[in-house]
Amino acid sequence: MNNDQKIGILDIGSNSIRFIVFDVSVMPPSKIYNEKTICGLGADLSTTGLLHPPAVEEAMEALHTYKNEADKMGLGALLCIGTAALREAEDAQKFCRQVYDKTGIQIKIISGEEEAHYAARSVLLSNPIANGVVADLGGGSLELAEIGDGQVGETVSFPLGALRMKAIEDDAERAQTLSGYFSNLSRPLTHFENFYMMGGSWRALARAYATAIGHGSKIDGSDIDLTDYTIDPAEFTLFLESIRQRSEQNLIIGFGVEPRRASLIPVAAEIMISYLRHVDCERIYPSTCSLLEGVLDAHMHSDFAQPEFEIEHS
Repeated sequence: MNNDQKIGILDIGSNSIRFIVFDVSVMPPSKIYNEKTICGLGADLSTTGLLHPPAVEEAMEALHTYKNEADKMGLGALLCIGTAALREAEDAQKFCRQVYDKTGIQIKIISGEEEAHYAARSVLLSNPIANGVVADLGGGSLELAEIGDGQVGETVSFPLGALRMKAIEDDAERAQTLSGYFSNLSRPLTHFENFYMMGGSWRALARAYATAIGHGSKIDGSDIDLTDYTIDPAEFTLFLESIRQRSEQNLIIGFGVEPRRASLIPVAAEIMISYLRHVDCERIYPSTCSLLEGVLDAHMHSDFAQPEFEIEHS
């Protein structure tokens, strides 16, 4: 493998920053570096309209570290995308400018529909015959995409991320908000066979479920291979209802959930429950992919344009 066959992609999300380096000399591409930093850039977004100040400092440190790692590896390309938090924050351009000045990394802020499209492409990259709906839950948004016959169909993006929903303290208001979006979905996004769920919080729930029913020996479910793992929607809903009642400490000790993610698990379960109540599907596949595989696929097909704007310096 030469350097041109190593492609690095950074994903700056509302809750975490992920850096994956892919080896594209094999198909599907393999991950040779995979790290993340949970910092919560979008923690205050729904109330202040701004990125969370302590998280900005942590993000800058993480990006500096990842850029140094990228330089050491001599990558063929380093791509960087920003999602919901950077789409909406009033100080997003200031943050992008700081990142560029300190690291040389130029961030491409993608739309919600692009995010849904890349998430869908990631599933198709690993399973070209996949069909159904891909749902990717982040901290600031939820993306849904129809897939079938190797193609991406209808895509939507909703402001229903785990951080954003957690900020709604009233249970009735939160439930009404979720139902308001899901009750107006088109038929392709509500009637399908296979449901591919993505996102760190949902993946943690899948591992917790598998552990609870005895499919893993480690408390965090890390020994469970989620590839081709299937979950019955009705059974999963019952499990999620019980998870919603558990304390953060119980989730950490009982299921090995990361401490910085534990506070989002109950609301992530609530989002899943609400969506499943509005759809008719036969099985759930917890996807081990992220939208970064979709970005990689687009890059390899010359379908991913670098940012066309220049960072404006004040």
